[in-house]
Amino acid sequence: MTAVRVMLFLSSVLPLLAGISFAVSAVLSVTGMWDGVESPLVNSIVAAGFLGVGAGLVLLGVKAGRPRPWVMWTITVVYGVSALFNMVAILIAPGALGSMVFSVLILVLTLSSKDYFYSERRARRG
Repeated sequence: MTAVRVMLFLSSVLPLLAGISFAVSAVLSVTGMWDGVESPLVNSIVAAGFLGVGAGLVLLGVKAGRPRPWVMWTITVVYGVSALFNMVAILIAPGALGSMVFSVLILVLTLSSKDYFYSERRARRG
């Protein structure tokens, strides 16, 4: 399960960095120090979206430390949808193969772990 946690934390770095960069560009646009192409409102909305995704992945990484079935199914849905979008992205740009492999690897590691399936039984036994 440690491998899944590490990969979740690693995958949260990119959205967090993108969100921070959009937030900085929004602040610089508002103060007039930078004339960006987009309006500060658009940059703020995009920054909030990226920061939300990054924070969600960090939260999943933290929650993956205590195996629960809802965490497993949330990781499965998030990275299953990611793998589906990456299949379409491979048709457009073959460079998306790396992110597809990453998504499938997280899915395999999550679904192959028995910690999630037996956590309720351990909790009942005490």
